[in-house]
Amino acid sequence: MMRIGICDDEKVCCDMLVQQIEECFKDIDGDYELICFSSGEEVLDYQGEQIHLLFLDIELKGVDGIQLMKRLAHDSRVLRIVFTSSHQELVFDAFSTKTIGFLSKPIKNTGVLKFIQKVRAELDNNRIITFVSGKQTIYKGINDVICLEGEKNYTYLYSADAEGDRILVSGSLKYWQEQLNHSSVVRIHKSYLINHQHVQQWDNGYVHMDNGMRLKIGRAYLKQATDSFHRYLQEIARNRIG
Repeated sequence: MMRIGICDDEKVCCDMLVQQIEECFKDIDGDYELICFSSGEEVLDYQGEQIHLLFLDIELKGVDGIQLMKRLAHDSRVLRIVFTSSHQELVFDAFSTKTIGFLSKPIKNTGVLKFIQKVRAELDNNRIITFVSGKQTIYKGINDVICLEGEKNYTYLYSADAEGDRILVSGSLKYWQEQLNHSSVVRIHKSYLINHQHVQQWDNGYVHMDNGMRLKIGRAYLKQATDSFHRYLQEIARNRIG
């Protein structure tokens, strides 16, 4: 089931977007759940299952949309954000690795549908990876993998749902590099594979991950890793404005 959130302090705008989403799903197979918030604070208090797509008004009272985006940067409760506003010039403040687009008010159905389909495609492509840790078999969606750290013939797995703990799994880092073979996964060091989806910042030869890890980029991997990240950002940027 796809979970879609709407955060807007104007009830008329919220109700209109609800109707547009309902209209979109008449032509889409699959179940969905709608969750409405009237403030950024309500989103921060949310304790339910992950929201896959949040339509977020920028000009909220209290915690505004940009502030909320920044506070959600390390938070797995929201997967992707599409900003909504009547001020298109604000789009330049709205970029993050979670942000996939911007819709100008009044919002058109075609824009809503485009971003729903984009996130659905991402969810469908969240390939399940099987890891073995001792006698335990662990299943993770590739989107949940933050990074992998090589440890001789084994690898430490860091994932978004592991609450900071790392898990020692079978297979070398080279083995997992070949197995994952995904456009968002890249080798940055002889000891590390990272997932671009969880990168917060590149800084003077280091990459900051959304679980708080700061990893050094090896000189031999710098160009490959940087080019790969730029391609990932360009893919996101292509669909920013709806």
